Amino acid sequence: MVRYTSADIVGGYRKFPNGAIAGYVINNNDQKVWRIVGCDPTKKRFNYNKNAYGGYLLPKSSIQIIEKYFPNAEITYEKDKVFIEYVCKNDVENIMFDIDPAENSLHLQMVRRCNGQRGTYHLKNIIQLARELGLQDISLTDISLIIYGPEELGCSIPLYTTHIIMHGESWYNKYGFVSDEHSSNYIHNNKIRNLRVNDFLYQIYQTYIESLNELIRRERTLMLDANYKKINTIYGIPFDKMDSITPDNFIKVIYNQMTDDINPNDTAAEFVTKLYNKYLSNTNSIPCNTQKGALIINLINNITKITKYSPFLTLKL
Repeated sequence: MVRYTSADIVGGYRKFPNGAIAGYVINNNDQKVWRIVGCDPTKKRFNYNKNAYGGYLLPKSSIQIIEKYFPNAEITYEKDKVFIEYVCKNDVENIMFDIDPAENSLHLQMVRRCNGQRGTYHLKNIIQLARELGLQDISLTDISLIIYGPEELGCSIPLYTTHIIMHGESWYNKYGFVSDEHSSNYIHNNKIRNLRVNDFLYQIYQTYIESLNELIRRERTLMLDANYKKINTIYGIPFDKMDSITPDNFIKVIYNQMTDDINPNDTAAEFVTKLYNKYLSNTNSIPCNTQKGALIINLINNITKITKYSPFLTLKL
């Protein structure tokens, strides 16, 4: 069997993400044929062994790389994947990720503040670990939340929403994790974050109306109860007043409840940054079951509806 090298390629040169090099070569019959001719010597590939049952085993060198960044990590094996869990002392949840040797890929399940180090520190370690192992990408689903204190109330909002409005992209985007739609989403979201506050609130008003209509459909029986409609509110507006509220009245309601936090000359990014610094970065600054706390949750959840973001992200290494 003839062995070809990259020097034999006469056309269609291609280098794949896993380092393989292919192209058209001339065979012994003077025909142009497509062949994989070798690998990019600068591109590592994840090294693994097979056990007697066809499953994967990590060689000592790979285990040493993992333990360099996550000492005493628990490594378990299943037929198709290798699972790594790093225990966070005094916490319920741990840092978890798995490696798929066949796909040459790492999937990040959970990264968080752990053992005195912030989530950013551990994320950077996972990225470096994956590079040293020779993996080609890291994938994850962004379900990051801000637990909006006090924690026992169980209130939370998406972290990516505040980051997108404040910075134009999510926390994971900042470190190179993107979706296929990232470029178009980035353009859309930057238009939103650069709106003046009143135009921004008008966009939120549209989602408010959609939320109201959905509530009416879902809770049709309750919404017929006059007493229920007087007591319960969205944005502090009683349900029995909602169906007649105009965009201008809606914006006035927000201004009245956030007098110290809102300036019509601010952009959406500046407005949300104020909310984040005052109420969300210190999660115990205002309880989420107060009127203002509930208002902030409603605002952030409706901002999520007017921004565009796919949580299925990949970092190419």
